[in-house]
Amino acid sequence: MIKTALKHYEKLLVISSIILIFASLAVGCYVAWNRLSSFRNTTKIARQREKNQHENLEGLRKLVNLQDERTWLLLRLQAILFGLGSFLLLIAAIVKYLQQ
Repeated sequence: MIKTALKHYEKLLVISSIILIFASLAVGCYVAWNRLSSFRNTTKIARQREKNQHENLEGLRKLVNLQDERTWLLLRLQAILFGLGSFLLLIAAIVKYLQQ
């Protein structure tokens, strides 16, 4: 009876951990894309400054600051998702060990 209940929880833990780890991967891809976009906008700012074209610089700076804040938020989210997924996988391994 207890072993069948543990087996059910083990499956639930493994599936949950896989979902969380893949969510972490997806957030990580979005973080990379967001950083790339921020780097491109920072490059635009530097080029416009070199050419003494100061129009729209303030708007680009605000956009880069927003992207940088979003990056840190997403990075924290990615770490939390990965940590939870890894923790659940560890718990599933312990449950599997206890079944033996």
